[in-house]
Amino acid sequence: MTECQAGARKGRRTTDHVMMIKTKMEYDKYFKNDTYIQFYDIVKCFDKLWLKDIMYDLGNNNVQGRLYRIIYWLNNRTRVTIKTPYGKT
Repeated sequence: MTECQAGARKGRRTTDHVMMIKTKMEYDKYFKNDTYIQFYDIVKCFDKLWLKDIMYDLGNNNVQGRLYRIIYWLNNRTRVTIKTPYGKT
């Protein structure tokens, strides 16, 4: 697990992330910037998470233009490997 993983780690809690996100939102609000957050629960849905479906949903929720293209570009070549007791999948 990476240092970014808070849930299910000894000494780490998801509330650590909540505090960090809240601070980031306050920072962006002070500088009049937007805050965008993406959540993925890869362990439970890695076999059902498809970029085209996500982009379709974003488009239906009025995400468009430059932001839409940036999200697509950032996720276009993403590869997920899950470490299981039987090896990587």
